[in-house]
Amino acid sequence: MTTTIIYPGNHRQPCQAEYAIVPDRSGPILKVTIVVIQGVCDAWGGTILWSSDEARNNVLNRILEADLNGIRIEFIDFVSAHIERSQVHAVRFPIHCDLEDFAKRGGKHRRVDVPADDIKGAVLNVIGVGQKQTEAWSGDVVAGSCRTVTIFDEGRQLSPEEAAELVTAAGVTLPA
Repeated sequence: MTTTIIYPGNHRQPCQAEYAIVPDRSGPILKVTIVVIQGVCDAWGGTILWSSDEARNNVLNRILEADLNGIRIEFIDFVSAHIERSQVHAVRFPIHCDLEDFAKRGGKHRRVDVPADDIKGAVLNVIGVGQKQTEAWSGDVVAGSCRTVTIFDEGRQLSPEEAAELVTAAGVTLPA
């Protein structure tokens, strides 16, 4: 069964998609895939999530906060699917966590020196004023604990068979 989500499109117009959370039992630990499906309801149309990082990230963060709060991010996948006539196209996007946001929200983290590229950077690191980066144990980085993003260029197109299987597992009957 799918859930409807309304999100702002490229021109801040209301757009609609359906989503479901599909279990993935292929490994030793249960994972889930968020499958966001567009093209199910022809009445809305609007911005396709592939074409807008902002819209895609808005949808992802809202679903993580509402439905998967507390689940480790590393056990969650995100797929954006589009149904056009009887064909399903889908892209799997890796989820990236904003660790600076995680730290601001009080998440358990540590600040470490960024390896120096030159002697000046090495000296700055030695005296404690070099560049720092935030690190956190993946078990502490859970849905709802920080802002997450997807990057278009990192998306991986799924085969038509994989895409159809995920959409069907999400509870959507494909047109013949």
